[in-house]
Amino acid sequence: MGGESERIDAANVSAYASDASVSHYAAQSSLQVGERAVLDALGLDLAGTDLLDLGIGGGRTTAALAPLVAGYVGLDYVPELAERARARFPGVRVETGDARALEHEDATFDLVLFSFNGIDGVAHEDRLQILSEVRRVLRPGGRFWFSAHNRGWSRFHRLPWQGRPRPGRVMLRKSYEAWRARANRRRLRPLEVHTDEYAIVNDEAHDYGLLLYYVAPEAQVRQLEAAGFGDVRVYDQWGSPVDAGSTSPESIWLHYVARS
Repeated sequence: MGGESERIDAANVSAYASDASVSHYAAQSSLQVGERAVLDALGLDLAGTDLLDLGIGGGRTTAALAPLVAGYVGLDYVPELAERARARFPGVRVETGDARALEHEDATFDLVLFSFNGIDGVAHEDRLQILSEVRRVLRPGGRFWFSAHNRGWSRFHRLPWQGRPRPGRVMLRKSYEAWRARANRRRLRPLEVHTDEYAIVNDEAHDYGLLLYYVAPEAQVRQLEAAGFGDVRVYDQWGSPVDAGSTSPESIWLHYVARS
């Protein structure tokens, strides 16, 4: 398992740390529509909340949430992204760190956020370790809110066949990007994992440069419950509540909110 973890880390950190990725994520500064809807549904008193914001990238959620909470800690495991976020928000606590091994005391936060499917960038056992670590640093009754790619998405079964970029506008207009996508696909496709409940897929993100976890909603709820969470609520990518037993085929990702 260590080998799988290291291979996934090597691919994903390299993609996220590229100059183009860092510039892209550092230009983001607002919550998505679905995130705003979920935040409204939670009805939290943010003014009294200590928030751990995982996978902040260049500080998109930092810009939106840090001014609203009592205590804010942002964290990213890509040093280049964390450094850019620090430069953008010099008065905000931003750390370089790993959600699999959080350097925070038990019961420190009221809310832990892992936005934009950031939890999907690690191996299966690493994901379970993240759930355990988040549970540890949350105060009793605290909430963990994250989004994750949906194994039940209607186009999921097309993903493996999207892996051979075809001649067309991408090849004609962006020949280098098309070459890179082909090279990434050849390199990463053999590392894919497919099970009934989850898959680790080399989809088209970052020119096929990532390995990302897709999970069935019921399986994700079971993972949370096994880690000690309860009162799990599921929302589609636009922030509307959905039944955890539904595959939610219209949503490429889903939001999950669970209590410690």
